[in-house]
Amino acid sequence: MLKILAAGGILAIATLLLFGPVQNTSKLEQLEKSPDRGKLTWRSQIAKAKGQQRVLMRASIVDYSVPRSFDDALANFHLIIAEPLDSRSYATAYDIRTWYKFRILEKLSAPTVPCTNCLSSTDPPPDLLPLEANEFLGAKVGGEVDVDGVRIISQDPTFPNFEIGRRYLLLVALDSKTMVGALRTGPGGAFALNSDERLEPLTVGLRHPFGEELSQQFGNSVAKLRLSLQQQKQR
Repeated sequence: MLKILAAGGILAIATLLLFGPVQNTSKLEQLEKSPDRGKLTWRSQIAKAKGQQRVLMRASIVDYSVPRSFDDALANFHLIIAEPLDSRSYATAYDIRTWYKFRILEKLSAPTVPCTNCLSSTDPPPDLLPLEANEFLGAKVGGEVDVDGVRIISQDPTFPNFEIGRRYLLLVALDSKTMVGALRTGPGGAFALNSDERLEPLTVGLRHPFGEELSQQFGNSVAKLRLSLQQQKQR
């Protein structure tokens, strides 16, 4: 009896390796006609019908703001150096949103044009509160969540996830309470700082007026950027 069970187990494993997970064809056909097509719950059901436990999807396309120039960016956004301390991902109907808790290490400049719509339309997650005086929350699409037992991973290849503990130069639109910072310029306004205090774009090859002027005027040097901004304030 044990030999028969062992043989059956070996046969099942061999079948799985040769043909992959067993798919529920009739269930898949039903799901393809579902009005919930595209939702995360639908993706989870599709994965289960295919015998999968993991789904990789591309994040929703976001129409990011593109400042016309370096001066335009400084006029409309805070320019800060910050580091993410924590992050939490949350499922929406069709995608995943990840909120980050940032600590502001340095404020390089503040906008000169009043922001009329800087209030966040989305309430920050309570499990990332409260905040210290030098902290704020910022969100971007993408992340990982479990939906009905299936791991769903949403990735934005143009705007990679922030690394906890790494320093970044960011263009952000802070609300009046400096509680939520909107990353409205996306990858065009986010640069990692390396150990040599030089800026590295999050997306290699991305052309953006702000990033190009950082490279041309300051050679991607934070020290040169800081000095230039300090000199402008003294004029």
